[in-house]
Amino acid sequence: MEQMKAASFIALLGCCFALMFAAAAKGQVYLSGVSIVTVYSADESHYLRTVPYDREYPTLRGRTGVFRTGSEKPVYTMDQSIEIWDDPRHVAISDDGRVIVYLLSYDPPDDAPGLMAVNIYRDGRFVKGFSTKELTGKDRSENGNLLFVDWELNRKRASGESFEYADDRQRFLAEHSVFEAAGRFSLIDFELNVHSIDLNSGTYAGRVPFEEVFETIKDRPEKRRSNWENVDPPYFESFPELKGGKDVIAELGRFLGMKPVAPHSEDSEKYKSYKLTIGGLISRGGNFEVESVEIESGSGIDQKQVRAFFELGRFEDTGLTERFDKWYLGKEVILLRKSDDDLARKEKEIEVEAEKKRFEERQKADKIDGRYIPADIGECMLELDKILSEADKAEFRSLPNRDETIKYHFGLGMWLRNNWHLWGGSRLQKYFFDLGVFHPDDMSGIILEHYYDWLKGDTGSWKKWEEKRREELRKAKEGDN
Repeated sequence: MEQMKAASFIALLGCCFALMFAAAAKGQVYLSGVSIVTVYSADESHYLRTVPYDREYPTLRGRTGVFRTGSEKPVYTMDQSIEIWDDPRHVAISDDGRVIVYLLSYDPPDDAPGLMAVNIYRDGRFVKGFSTKELTGKDRSENGNLLFVDWELNRKRASGESFEYADDRQRFLAEHSVFEAAGRFSLIDFELNVHSIDLNSGTYAGRVPFEEVFETIKDRPEKRRSNWENVDPPYFESFPELKGGKDVIAELGRFLGMKPVAPHSEDSEKYKSYKLTIGGLISRGGNFEVESVEIESGSGIDQKQVRAFFELGRFEDTGLTERFDKWYLGKEVILLRKSDDDLARKEKEIEVEAEKKRFEERQKADKIDGRYIPADIGECMLELDKILSEADKAEFRSLPNRDETIKYHFGLGMWLRNNWHLWGGSRLQKYFFDLGVFHPDDMSGIILEHYYDWLKGDTGSWKKWEEKRREELRKAKEGDN
């Protein structure tokens, strides 16, 4: 793997893990709550209100209505939400309500209409989008943010340190990385260029260096009225029951001529089960809108039949709160098996043998899924030297002692466990098994500790550890005999 120079690999991995669990995360993650947001046009004659149908970021699931001020009847609606992760300034609506512009400042897919860096709509229809590279000529900076951010200033704010703006320029950049002025929606990118969208026509008006226009724009940003309403999302523990109280999984099994299997049950040990992953939205009245169906191969299940079951069924909708007429249930996993017990038992025996064979093959392979698997800790050191940038290595060396490598357990450590298959079987896993280390968390921890030693100049510490483990195991075996 080529050394990652543009961004810190360690920081990137740590950030990815944090985003998975942060309450207000950025990325394709689940948020802890949801918000219904209202944003007014500059003259306040129109406003938009966007209601999400899930807790993911970024997403288009939801509904947005455009209204004349004073009316609760929409001029038009859009069958999507407008993603305003944490700042209503990231969306603007023209005075006549016809043009909507919004940006996704953090890590959008950049290739899906509505989920690009900048998205332009007219009369409720997507008309144009721009990726970060189209706007800036470059991929995103290492922080993943399209917008200019003064990170040192942000750090002082977050830590509660007192600070003063160095000058009007720094104040403007800190307070107006996105702003509206004279009918234009503008943003300042990480390259310090100002990009503008004309709200009257919904067209891109070009970019210009910030320094060239600062004196012109510094007193012009307009305040836009908005309302941010945090609400509790609908709650569904799993698939709701069918109307009348019937269990969905049992009824689906009957419909398909199969039997349900509970995860980690005695049946799951005896019979081969097939995984169905169903994604969709439940709407008021109990209809279910199927978004995705994934079926494990070999099941013989017809995807059309699965879709028909969910689309024709009626489900309990009591989990929907009054502010939402639909809600995304996520992707639910259902396990079903063949109804013939003997056939399902035979399939399980074949599956177990096949998995055993795959496991044995993985324990010998030098590559899995195209990635090189180290044979021992020494090779782990060499591979980490290739993977990590000089900045990453410097960060490692700066730790006060090897015990501090625990800070990377949920970043780089997780990457090691997953990519070197310390859970699912690999020759590196077998190496540790042979040394009496059986938990992947312990394996990755040992690798990180010895990499710290390696970077500090003790390149033989791992070999001494290995020899000590072998001696301990030899003595333990002699004691047993």
